[in-house]
Amino acid sequence: MKKINKGIISVVCLSLLCLGYSSPRTDDLPLLATKKFTVADSKRYLGRDLLSKGYQPLQIKIKNNSSRSYEFSLSRFSQTCADVSDVINAGRTNTTARATGYGVGALFVWPLAIPAIVDGIGSSQSNDVVARDYSEKSAKNINIIGPYSSFNKVVFIPISRYQNTFTLSLVDVDSQKILTFRAGT
Repeated sequence: MKKINKGIISVVCLSLLCLGYSSPRTDDLPLLATKKFTVADSKRYLGRDLLSKGYQPLQIKIKNNSSRSYEFSLSRFSQTCADVSDVINAGRTNTTARATGYGVGALFVWPLAIPAIVDGIGSSQSNDVVARDYSEKSAKNINIIGPYSSFNKVVFIPISRYQNTFTLSLVDVDSQKILTFRAGT
């Protein structure tokens, strides 16, 4: 008798739990979140203070909760974005003065040639890492956001052209309907 009661109670509890479950809706719209980087954010996430170099990094996160694919294009973003190659050049480590100092010193004290060579090689490798990192993290001109996926990229905006409020539009790949977001930081 006790086994039957426990079984019935288990079935009832399980049924009640299932009643509260709903499958994911296929008509949900994408969600947008943005983050304006501070100097600390820029140093932590990008390894450099790009604000002092004249660029405002802005992180854009889009979570697509639908069965549709959307296109995000920089041309449908109201902010003027800098070309990532310009940002890479601004973020490069320049050791010319240091290497020159070591090189001139090496003319008189040959062991100073070692730090000049090591410093030059190290900064070159560091610059290559920065270039790959920025290229990977930055939004491309056209980005497809697949169904039930996320988009998390950074755009670089010249500080002189940065606006605290902006619009961003996504285009449904199949229907070509435009979905516009108004956001601010």
